[in-house]
Amino acid sequence: MDRGEAKVTETEDLLFELSHEKRLAILEILERGAARLSDIAVHSKISPPEASRHLGRLARQKLVGRSSNAGYGLTPYGRLVVRGLRSFKFLFRHRDFLLTHDLSALPGPFLNRLAELSELQAGSSFTDTLRHVERVLHEADEFAWFLSDQAMLTSTALVDAARRSGVAVRAIVPRSLLPPSAHPGAPPSPAGVVEIRVVPEVKVGIAMNEQIAGVSFANLGGRIDQSEGFRGSSADFRGWCRDLFLHYWNSGRPARL
Repeated sequence: MDRGEAKVTETEDLLFELSHEKRLAILEILERGAARLSDIAVHSKISPPEASRHLGRLARQKLVGRSSNAGYGLTPYGRLVVRGLRSFKFLFRHRDFLLTHDLSALPGPFLNRLAELSELQAGSSFTDTLRHVERVLHEADEFAWFLSDQAMLTSTALVDAARRSGVAVRAIVPRSLLPPSAHPGAPPSPAGVVEIRVVPEVKVGIAMNEQIAGVSFANLGGRIDQSEGFRGSSADFRGWCRDLFLHYWNSGRPARL
């Protein structure tokens, strides 16, 4: 057997051990912290001998090890595997959505962090998206950030609302959306005016403030689908959206209306 075949076998062995619901349950228990055998058995609803057998199998895969308090805990490798499982769960949960939307334009690191979007609410209409955009701006205390391929984020109404609210507003749009009077490459706008940056194209929509965030993805035709999207308020969800927004912001060119 060559090294390539050995690697395939190791991967198959790992996936086989992860295919049992009780072993998955044990990994989820240990993700929250080290635990004793008796506690693992109770929380996974199995007998202590059965829990011990499953722990042995997980230990042979280097996912689990003994902790300092005579209990069991995830190894550093095990924590990475469990993190990967969270991404798979996200993919399975939203399989129908992912069959009709293209996330491949996202930068690689953000595809690897999809598990951070797990705590979300799904939107179901264009009206939901508009209401979310309005809520982001009106409820913001510190900032309101928008990334879109559609004109609703560069309208006069939005600029006027931003000036009245007094919060720091940023918008990222493709060059094609700027009106003729806009000036790409202009210095940042003065306080109280929406800051706009231009990127070549936009394949994801974001509307967020310091409390809530929403994200929409491109359909198979390449346009952002405003009729479906995800919204959330957890730190992980907002962190994913914040980091993606800043990725595009830092690569964009300033512009002024």
